[in-house]
Amino acid sequence: YIIHRDYQYVAFIPFTESTWTDTNVDFGETYRYQVRAQAPDNTYSGPSAIQSIVVGSDVTPPSAPQNVTLVVEADGSITVDWDPSTDDVGVDSYLIHRNWNYRAWTDDAVTDFSDDQIDPGTRYRYQVRARDAAGNISEPSELVAVTP
Repeated sequence: YIIHRDYQYVAFIPFTESTWTDTNVDFGETYRYQVRAQAPDNTYSGPSAIQSIVVGSDVTPPSAPQNVTLVVEADGSITVDWDPSTDDVGVDSYLIHRNWNYRAWTDDAVTDFSDDQIDPGTRYRYQVRARDAAGNISEPSELVAVTP
């Protein structure tokens, strides 16, 4: 098989092989690949369809935040705290939902949030989602609730 990257020859692999790894790439760059088969009489098939990939493109969301806890503070605010999520590239920030509506994004990857817009006697339900640098968003944490 003959491998072309960006319409240029880059490798030959024997017909007994079915994979090839391109180790000469740059993060964030887009590459286009095609494969042609070579017959024993040195004739070639037409090229395969072009397959494109962005090196380092992240499509995997972070894990859902775990162990979300709520604390009603002396000043009446509610502190939401959780264990950090994991991600193959890294967590960028967290999204906090209160009563199923957007409430806030955290700065950076901090794992707590203070909610000071509280009405005593009202039940508040929170969920947290993690976001990575590529914008992938995790599944929500478990729903936790408190009535200050």
